[in-house]
Amino acid sequence: MSIQTVRDQVIAGNRHEGGLKIQPCLALDPAWFASIQDDVRALLEKREASDVMQPAHPSYWVRPFGNGATQHNLFSKSGSTSGYTNHGAEDANCSFTAPELVSLKRFFDPFESRVLTFRLNGLMPGSGLGAHEESIVSGDRIRLRFHLPIFTNPEAALLVDDEKFHFREGYVYFFNNGCVHSAVNEGETNRYHFVWDMWLDEWIYERLLNLDSPATPCPGLRKLTSGEVVDLSRGEECPIDQYIIGTPTGELILARKRKARDGTVEVWKTRLHEGADIVSENSPLGLGDGWYALEKYGGETFRWVNNDAVFTVAAADDGNERLSLELEPGPSMNGRPLLLQVLDSYGCEIRTTELRGRQRLEVTLPVHAGAMNTFRLHVEGGGAAVPGDPRILNFRVFQIGSES
Repeated sequence: MSIQTVRDQVIAGNRHEGGLKIQPCLALDPAWFASIQDDVRALLEKREASDVMQPAHPSYWVRPFGNGATQHNLFSKSGSTSGYTNHGAEDANCSFTAPELVSLKRFFDPFESRVLTFRLNGLMPGSGLGAHEESIVSGDRIRLRFHLPIFTNPEAALLVDDEKFHFREGYVYFFNNGCVHSAVNEGETNRYHFVWDMWLDEWIYERLLNLDSPATPCPGLRKLTSGEVVDLSRGEECPIDQYIIGTPTGELILARKRKARDGTVEVWKTRLHEGADIVSENSPLGLGDGWYALEKYGGETFRWVNNDAVFTVAAADDGNERLSLELEPGPSMNGRPLLLQVLDSYGCEIRTTELRGRQRLEVTLPVHAGAMNTFRLHVEGGGAAVPGDPRILNFRVFQIGSES
C-alpha cells in the first residue's frame, strides 16, 4: 500500500464509497502507557475541562447528549486546558499545555510539528455525540484523525458509516472523521480518548499507516501484526439514518437516508438552521431566496419579507406535507389586509388567504419523493415605503414548520 492508495481510500470513505474507515496503527509499551494513564488521572484532577454540552462550545454542533461530554485542550496559545479559541485552527504559536505531564509529553513530542489539534475527549456514562460528518479535504491536503483510548469500557463505541467499533486502551487508531460517525458510552465508567489531527504526509504514512514498515514515531511504539490489526478492526452493523454535515464555511446540513423504490439508498440534504430561527433545527424545511435576515425584538424571533419568499420541503415519500405558518402583515401594507398566496414551483396557486392581523395559517402541500419540493409566499399589493427603513416590509413570519 502506498501513500496515494491511503489518500484514495480515505477520500472514498469520505464519499461513503467504502474505503478506509478505521485502521489500528500502533501499540504503546505497557509500562509507558500505564504512566500516561497516571498523567491523565492527574490532568483530570488538577486541570479544568471545557463543557461540550454548552451551546457556545465549538463542538456543540455535533449534538452531544446524555450526562456529560468534556474536552481538555492540550495544544493552544493560552495554556488553558479549558479554552478553545484555536479550536481546529492552524496556529504556529500553539504549544503543549501540560508540560508537567512528562510521560504524556513524551508521547506528544514526535507529533508536535504536525499536530493541528490535540485533546482529551471525555464521555460520561449514558452520554454520546450525535452522528455527523466533517470536512477533511482542503485543496490537495487530507486531514487525518487519530485516537488513543486511555480509559474505556466494553460498552463504549464509535460508529463509523453504519458500523460500530470498540477502540481498546493502549493502541493508536486512525479514524476517518470524513465518514458519518458518532460516539456513545453505554458503560458505567467514564471514557477518555486522546484525539488529534494532522495533515497526511510521507512521515505520517511511513510511521503510522504503513504497517509493512517497522518505522514508528519514537521508541516505545511498535507497529501491529496483521493478526492484531484484524482483531482490533472487528465491527458490527449499526445503521445511521440521520446525521449532520459540517462544511468548511461553517454551514450545517441535515442529511437523511431513505430507501428508493429500486432498493438503493438516497440521501436528502437540507440546510440546518442553528439555534433560534423561524424553521426548527431538525425540520425537513429549508429557506431559499426572498427572506430578510433573522431578527429578534421584544422577545420574539422573525424574518421580514418583501415578496416571493422561497422555502423547500425534503419529502421521504409522495403525498402531502402539512405546514403551519405564523405570520403578520407589515407596515408596507399601509393597514390594508394582506392577500397571501402559497404557490408551487410552477407558479400554480395552492392556497390564497386574506390576513388582517397576526394569524396562524395551516396549509397542505403536495410533495414528491425524488425532488426538492419548492414553494413561495407571494403577496398581492403592498410595497409602500417604510420611514427610516430602506426595505419593503409587506409581512413577517414568526414560525414555519411541518406538522407531519
